[in-house]
Amino acid sequence: MIYDLQKNWSVYFHSPVWKEIGHFLKSLSHDLKEGEYQIGHSGVIGRIVLSQTRSRAGAKPEAHNRFIDVQIVLEGEEIIVCQPRELCQTCDAYIRERDVEFFFQNSEIPGAELRLVPGAFAVFYPQDAHTPLLMTGNQPATVKKIVIKVPIEYAE
Repeated sequence: MIYDLQKNWSVYFHSPVWKEIGHFLKSLSHDLKEGEYQIGHSGVIGRIVLSQTRSRAGAKPEAHNRFIDVQIVLEGEEIIVCQPRELCQTCDAYIRERDVEFFFQNSEIPGAELRLVPGAFAVFYPQDAHTPLLMTGNQPATVKKIVIKVPIEYAE
C-alpha cells in the first residue's frame, strides 16, 4: 500500500506505464463525467464514479488479484482502511469477472486508516485488503473519485 500526495507520484513510479498514469492524472479535468477511460495502451482503465460514503457497519474489506487499485478522490473525502490480506477471513469467494474477493470485517486485525482527500492518492496491491468509501463524519456524503485499475504485471 502506498499513500501520499499526488505531487510525489514520481517518487514511487518510474516505468513508462506508471509515468503515463501520472501524466493522465496531471491533465485530469474534474469536469469528466462518470464512466470508464482508457489510459494509454497497456490495459490501464480509469473509472470515474460518484458514490456515497457509508458507515463501517456491514462494510466489507476487498482485495484484487489481477489488478492494482489506484484510488484518488476528486471531490469530497473518504476513509479507507487497509489491512494485510493474509490476516483476513474470506466471506465471499473470489469473483474472477470482477477481480474481487470480500472479507469479514474485523477491527482486531492491525491496519492503517487513510483519509483520502483531493490531492492525495492510495495504491492497493493484491496483498492489501481495503475497505473504501467509509464516512469521515456522522453522515454519508457524496464522493467523486477515480479508481484506476493497473494490470498486476506492471507492479513496481
